[in-house]
Amino acid sequence: MKHLTIGGSTIARTIVCPAWVSRSKDVVRKPAGEAANLGNLLHDAMENYYKNGADFESQIENGLTFADITLTDEHLPILDKMVTATENVLDEYNIVDLVLEPFVQLIPDLAGGSIDMLGISEDGKTALILDYKTGRGIVRAEDNAQLMFYTLCAKTDDKTKLLFKDVENFVAAIVQPHVYGLDADIFEFDNATLDRFITIVGKAIEQAQSDKPKASAGTHCHFCPYSSFCKEKREQAKTAYLINTKDKKSLSEALSLAHDLKAWCVSVIEDAEFFMNEGAKIDGYKLVNGRSIRKWADDKEAEKQLAGVFGDAAYNKKLISPTQAAKLYKKSKVDGLIYDYLVVKPDGKPTVVSVDDPRAEITTDNINKNLNTFLTNKK
Repeated sequence: MKHLTIGGSTIARTIVCPAWVSRSKDVVRKPAGEAANLGNLLHDAMENYYKNGADFESQIENGLTFADITLTDEHLPILDKMVTATENVLDEYNIVDLVLEPFVQLIPDLAGGSIDMLGISEDGKTALILDYKTGRGIVRAEDNAQLMFYTLCAKTDDKTKLLFKDVENFVAAIVQPHVYGLDADIFEFDNATLDRFITIVGKAIEQAQSDKPKASAGTHCHFCPYSSFCKEKREQAKTAYLINTKDKKSLSEALSLAHDLKAWCVSVIEDAEFFMNEGAKIDGYKLVNGRSIRKWADDKEAEKQLAGVFGDAAYNKKLISPTQAAKLYKKSKVDGLIYDYLVVKPDGKPTVVSVDDPRAEITTDNINKNLNTFLTNKK
């Protein structure tokens, strides 16, 4: 898959920080992580399903692989949800013409990208721009810069622009099973909205190509290859020391900054480890072996000897999980049923998230009145 400097995944960053383009030009990129590789694998499986009519079981049998991850039965639940959510959108908007993974460009060799699914309704008046997200971080469709950028590219590129000759309405859809389940998050917009976005994108690209492009720090720094070296990001981090977290307003401000800087701190450490593993020297730091645990040099030989000496005591027995049991039933093709009363799903540990999170809020009568008064009145 071809990637341009300014693409769907980077357009939001380009709009608020055009300087990242020139600053990142010579930065050595670390390899994609496991989550990104898994996302690409699932994207490939969905493309094969819709483009080539290949069901997921056959793709598993054929050993579909991306990087070092191979498609297995474990991936079927999320893929099935992706299909259901996609079909619901196609039905709702009567989408009949599909184009899978079109590579469309706004500016050749500079700005553009690949759309997971582009669709046109039967009457030709509605265009669908659909994107798959396989992570757990919430991605909203409303005013989504990536999908609006793809729309702009598709309307401009010679390969696809004729599809839009009668289009009056646009539908941006995010299919993200870990967040939206069997539904898709939808944002409907019109040509007027797209025209306003065109102006914003044009100014951002113009800035990015100027001698002194604007730089700013924020949540858009996530995944920026230059963020570990960015002066503006370091200055933003320093402001964390100035926030008084003893009242509700400042605690809210600090939480937003903390989530942003937590991701940045992880990225800095990962970059340092990558560069030092590649032979770079960083003042004040060195590379050492981390903690490890003992393991058998030869599992089969160890099993042979231990079983001979201790018998059954050489093994640990553990009941399989409900998920593993369901897979075992399916694989063995035997009749069986996991009764509902045998399975429970306890509540997870309470965690603080943004109000945009779709999960239901925990309500409780167990309110510490003294603490609540403290946070309300503290100046």
